[in-house]
Amino acid sequence: MSKLVISTALESIWETIEALEDGYWEASAMADKDLLFSLIQMLYREYNELLKVSVQDHHFPYEVIGVPQQQFISLLGRISQQLPQLCQRPTTQDRLQSLCSLLLRSIQ
Repeated sequence: MSKLVISTALESIWETIEALEDGYWEASAMADKDLLFSLIQMLYREYNELLKVSVQDHHFPYEVIGVPQQQFISLLGRISQQLPQLCQRPTTQDRLQSLCSLLLRSIQ
């Protein structure tokens, strides 16, 4: 298990949000857009909570604090498995797969 520190988690979460927004616009089915939007909203909540952590504490290991951890893991895993269906562009799929895997490894 590779633990992220809070500062790295902030960067990774923001990159994941940006990639998910690309995926959202690529998704053709409304159910796929809903799934991606759910994770985007969850990551925004987590990101906002992490922004409240003092800069002096950004060297501490990252733990999920803004959303229920099991729900976070479940949604990340579900999206990771469905990426070929959700996103049309291979570059978006690869980017999201990499970022989702990084976040999953760091919180499990």
